[in-house]
Amino acid sequence: MGDEENDGLKVFYGGTDSAGLTLRNRKKTALMSSVSETMASELACQAVAYDLFLPKKERTLFTHVSPHLGVGDVAEMKVNLGGSVDNSDGWLEHDAIILPTSLLGGRIRISISTEHDQYPYRSTDGQATHADLLIKEIIFSQGTEVTASFRGEDMLDAQGFNAAKNNEGEFLGEPISGSDHPGWRARGESWLAFEADLPAGDYNLELRLATSLQANNVNKSVGIRAHVTAIENKENARSTHAIRDQIHDMLLRAYNRPPSTETVDYLLTELEAYAEAILLNEGNRWISTSLPPDEPCNQTMIWRDGYYSRNADPRGMIRAWIALTHSVMGSFAYLHD
Repeated sequence: MGDEENDGLKVFYGGTDSAGLTLRNRKKTALMSSVSETMASELACQAVAYDLFLPKKERTLFTHVSPHLGVGDVAEMKVNLGGSVDNSDGWLEHDAIILPTSLLGGRIRISISTEHDQYPYRSTDGQATHADLLIKEIIFSQGTEVTASFRGEDMLDAQGFNAAKNNEGEFLGEPISGSDHPGWRARGESWLAFEADLPAGDYNLELRLATSLQANNVNKSVGIRAHVTAIENKENARSTHAIRDQIHDMLLRAYNRPPSTETVDYLLTELEAYAEAILLNEGNRWISTSLPPDEPCNQTMIWRDGYYSRNADPRGMIRAWIALTHSVMGSFAYLHD
């Protein structure tokens, strides 16, 4: 905080300047709180995402979780679908994607999001372009028996359906029916989620997808991320235990004493609720060139190896971890206790 030429933050934080201020402030003031709040905001925004996107063995803090792991997750997958089309109405169908899934029984949430290396509406020739996904059908099966299927064109009627929206509150996608390629069209970088109710057991989740990546698009593929999350019995999921362990270790590291079970339970609930709220309110986030207060906390702006790397947060979990880390870094127990 500051240097020999500019010790402003040190003074604001209760330090001395050997001139007008000769006694250190041992009680936290409003000005000192503002300093710790500012530093916590800037450092949490950068440090959390930077650490999460390192290989797991190289991380300092987030040693229990992956960047997008959510409470109750029982399966997750990321694939890139390549190939392009010549016109805006064209679709390229892909081989079915199979995701083995062990369900805990009861209600589950299936979520699918798109990720792009660059802005999906940027072209190489200055002409209009897009990089969209078509969700044709989602199937759960056990062996040769289909136990549940969901058609993309009927998504609006699916239980618990929700999807990314624009600033006007309209879905970033729409059902397509009565054509050669029926399904749910997810436009640009977006997400959708719906619910189902299935007994406990081992399943194969089959995704039947198509993409419309125009040849003049700056992206070479459309990235797809899928998650299956337990709503009921989520306390038994490995992901929930991993996130609990991460919260426990974070607080132990910060406060030098183990947190109570009640504290971990409370923060687990808050973390999950924050991720859901931030996803509904903000959706995914784009690369930025500024830090707070010029721009809101932006987890995608990470300086690495001489350039800004673009990282997606399609489920809000990175921003949730940023919020929790910010809370810890700005707390009295961390700074002064």
